Amino acid sequence: QKQFDRRVADLTVTITRLQSTHRTSKEEVTLSAGGASNSNKEKELEMQVASLSEDLIRQRGKLQNASTEVLTLKNRLKSALSRAETAEQAVHATRIIEAHDVERGMGGGSNKNRKKY
Repeated sequence: QKQFDRRVADLTVTITRLQSTHRTSKEEVTLSAGGASNSNKEKELEMQVASLSEDLIRQRGKLQNASTEVLTLKNRLKSALSRAETAEQAVHATRIIEAHDVERGMGGGSNKNRKKY
């Protein structure tokens, strides 16, 4: 997820830089007489900005999907931990009951199984 965040931030910076370059190129086009070569450069920059914008949108989508998956996995983990804790408590309670039954059987149970001396 941090990689996606970093990638989105990098793409945002690149888009901003290209837009700035694009504005500067537009200003130069209006000032210069040879606008044909600048026009090609401007079109190239516009295509780069469009491509990077699409890439940014795809990366944001991936980030959203990854965030959703992480949240789902966290919820599954919480649920599994809760079930495990419940099972451990049940085992512990069963052992206490069994230990109590053993103590009762050894200490003061019926006299049928005891030998008389």
